[in-house]
Amino acid sequence: MALWRYHGLVCDAVVAAKYVSQSPLADALGRRLGKMLADQLASDFPTLVTFVPSYFTRQWSRGGIGVRTIAAAAASTLGIPCVPLLRASRRIAKQAWLENEDRIDNVRDAFEIRKRYGVLRSPDLSNQHILLVDDVFTTGATSNEVAGVLRQGGAPKVTIGVVARAVRAG
Repeated sequence: MALWRYHGLVCDAVVAAKYVSQSPLADALGRRLGKMLADQLASDFPTLVTFVPSYFTRQWSRGGIGVRTIAAAAASTLGIPCVPLLRASRRIAKQAWLENEDRIDNVRDAFEIRKRYGVLRSPDLSNQHILLVDDVFTTGATSNEVAGVLRQGGAPKVTIGVVARAVRAG
């Protein structure tokens, strides 16, 4: 489910929100996303929210994970917890720079369930309807990969909520 089309000022806002220095913008986008999702998911509400993680080098260059702020704001609006369930296990190229067919290979096996701190096991995701938040949905390669990891981790249902949906020509 997408809040807006990835175009014009929305594109500018989403790109800016990737940087922690723009946390108030990311928070506002997340609250708007949360309000839309509350209406759309009224009959099938998620039990927790998580987000697509970035590899540590990208986090460092951006000052953190902007989409984490979006997810936390959406979760707060929905009144459910936001939990960092995932980690990027390796560096991936920026999806925006790749052709559609290369995006799937770029993210294949790049994410995993984050182990609990101090415990060498993954969190129990059985009976959890997870809302996966990301900033942009283009081809679905990243969302499909991450949703697959969550389902393999035991989550029976994953819903994807994004700030914007890119519509690419060709």
